[in-house]
Amino acid sequence: MICHGAVVRAARRQLIWGDGDNMNKLMLWMGYIAGAGGALLSVTAGAARLLDIYWLGGFQLGTLLLMGIAAMTLGCWCFLAVLVQRSRIS
Repeated sequence: MICHGAVVRAARRQLIWGDGDNMNKLMLWMGYIAGAGGALLSVTAGAARLLDIYWLGGFQLGTLLLMGIAAMTLGCWCFLAVLVQRSRIS
């Protein structure tokens, strides 16, 4: 016999996340794209700075580096959200 609390938790999970499959795929792709884009921005800013270039595309290199770090952080948060969702399901 299933207890009432488990049924309510399952219903709440279904209401918030749906089946979770499409959301997990979206979050994984967002994580991959944000992480790769952030790494590319950070490497570009670092390489340009080593070449004594301080501005690139109208942005200071520190700003580009910060944008790269923020994008990689977003990618990490997306992956973390997928891991948390998977641990709740199983």
